[in-house]
Amino acid sequence: DAYNLPWQALKHARKHAGTATVGGYCTDFPTVYVEHTLRDWKWPGEGVAKWAGRVAYRYCKRLYSKFDAVYAMSEHGGGKRLRELGIGRVHRMHRGVDRHTFHPDRRSDEKRALVGADPDTPLFIYVGRLDQEKGADLVVDAFTRLPKDLGARLIMFGDGPLRDEIDAMGREFPVRACGYVADRAKLAEWQASADLFLSGMAHETFGISTLEAQACGLPVVGVRAGAMIDRVPPEAGSLAEPGDPEALKDAILHVWNGDREAMSRNARALAESFSWDAAMSRLFDKIYPAAFRRAAARAKIAGVQPSVGALSMIERAG
Repeated sequence: DAYNLPWQALKHARKHAGTATVGGYCTDFPTVYVEHTLRDWKWPGEGVAKWAGRVAYRYCKRLYSKFDAVYAMSEHGGGKRLRELGIGRVHRMHRGVDRHTFHPDRRSDEKRALVGADPDTPLFIYVGRLDQEKGADLVVDAFTRLPKDLGARLIMFGDGPLRDEIDAMGREFPVRACGYVADRAKLAEWQASADLFLSGMAHETFGISTLEAQACGLPVVGVRAGAMIDRVPPEAGSLAEPGDPEALKDAILHVWNGDREAMSRNARALAESFSWDAAMSRLFDKIYPAAFRRAAARAKIAGVQPSVGALSMIERAG
């Protein structure tokens, strides 16, 4: 909620000097929820949609400039944008991945057989909502352009408005909508049993599904935008221009015909560095103390003594 809860927190901080506030930029809502929604409605027109997106970013600037500390989940998925808006206190905080649950050892030929893939069949996987925002339509479009003699199959996990359309395509192409899987261990088995992870999302702020796929040792093919720029280096996959199914198809073939074993090792190595311990250490040792320092300075001006907990955290951080 970018419109109600933050203002309640800031209101509380104004009433209680010494209270620190931290804002996380976890969704690119001006583009995804404002501009894209109006564009999908069609009747306001492209110009109105872009104007509304600009207004929403101005709102972003107003909101995030009031926090004592701000963090983004990745450089290209929020950090760069916030600095362009004039927000100077932008920290980086990544999420973690369960590297034991999401692991290459979960690969299963039995799982592959359930979707008609033998050990040598190219099996590609998509995980996310089945909608245009997540680029599910782009992934399907690119997949249907692949050479028929490749014999590839695409399994898509998630639910959304494109589910029926994808189900219908399954009668003509080897595409299967498998529904939403809540059990993380079962999802990890499917991830590890595939050969490539595909994504069409251009506005990821972090890309947790991508990271989980990498933890399973999958090379990733996505679009050159948002957090995917940070998440997928050339040695672990390939990125295409956003919204271009032909380019995404070429990127898929580039990875499939490349050194996939090396890309798989590199993908797993990347995921190894994203532990929850490191993420929480960043939050409690860097971001929170930075916020408390600013709050303590405000409290001093107001003649209020900061809390013992705040002073302890500041002292521990140095």
